[in-house]
Amino acid sequence: MKQKPKFVNYIGAMLAQGQYRNMCLNEEDVLTGNGSGTFTYIAPVFDSTQEQETWQSLHLDLEMTDCRLEVMAAASDEDFREFLEDSSVCFEQKEELLFSLNGIYRENTMDLLLTQLSGRYFYLLLKLHAPMEGSFSIYSARMEFPKNTFLEYFPEVYQRNSDFFERYISIFQTLYLDLEREVDSLVDRLDYEKAVGDDLTELAEWAGLDELWIKEALRDKKEDRLRRLIQNTNEIQSRKGTKKALKLLFDILYEKDVKILEYHQWYEEVRQTPELLKLYRRLYGDFDAITVFLDEKADEASEAEQKEHMQAVAQTLLPIGMKARIIPLDANSHLDSHCYLGKNSRLASPAGVQADNSRLYGNLILQ
Repeated sequence: MKQKPKFVNYIGAMLAQGQYRNMCLNEEDVLTGNGSGTFTYIAPVFDSTQEQETWQSLHLDLEMTDCRLEVMAAASDEDFREFLEDSSVCFEQKEELLFSLNGIYRENTMDLLLTQLSGRYFYLLLKLHAPMEGSFSIYSARMEFPKNTFLEYFPEVYQRNSDFFERYISIFQTLYLDLEREVDSLVDRLDYEKAVGDDLTELAEWAGLDELWIKEALRDKKEDRLRRLIQNTNEIQSRKGTKKALKLLFDILYEKDVKILEYHQWYEEVRQTPELLKLYRRLYGDFDAITVFLDEKADEASEAEQKEHMQAVAQTLLPIGMKARIIPLDANSHLDSHCYLGKNSRLASPAGVQADNSRLYGNLILQ
């Protein structure tokens, strides 16, 4: 293209800055509405800073059911922001002003060609009509400028009285620009530090991460956890089947320090004593099992469902035929006659005290 396209996207906080009637803004800055009646949205006035600015196109990201959509887009060198942002002016008067600007009006369309518009300030009005029970969600409105047309690449004879030809060429121009935008955004989509939402999830799948890991990383919609997982993909994948990989994965997904006990670590110590061997096998399983101890706080016992998820995650890193046993330990956990120093026991030197009206703390002996 001879001119590099610019754009403004009414999304998130910018979408919220507009004025709306009979709609509501949810926590994700999406405008929604339900029921019957007329719903109106006036977008914030956009200043291009250029007199007689030309405009290219408008694309709405909007979902609706049983509704009729009206779109009015206009441009002018006159600044009506003071009037439109005046809370004492009713919506009807603001709509009347916008329709008087002789802009472009369409019904039930998400894409508008704005090449007929000219002016420094851009105005946008959306109206939805629901005669019965309807619903809608407005996610964004993306507007591009200045005017760019493939007509500039044709001989001059095609550029004379070419309104129909220009509109016909705009179909292919739109397809080309959409593809160009997708190519331009590919760099950001491949950067796990910048990618968000579905792009981040797709990038994690491209990196070869297990579907269960991705689901656990996003269990409470914390994308930073998934970014850290992608960052450590190479180390985890290259060390599959090792303690280091399992510890790193649990640290990322659950922020828990784990200790892993394998069969060979205890078997040689107890194999000569049948009673102990039987007991240890009950505690830690046989040669095809590993035991994963979780460092739990006293008031943070793992729920049964989360424990199942942890066990499934551990299983994805083990060789075929191996089993993982997840055991959360806290200050009050006991395993038969065994205790784990630093987990459910502590060394202490009791001190003698006398009882009075004060509250006692620590390991004390009353005399």
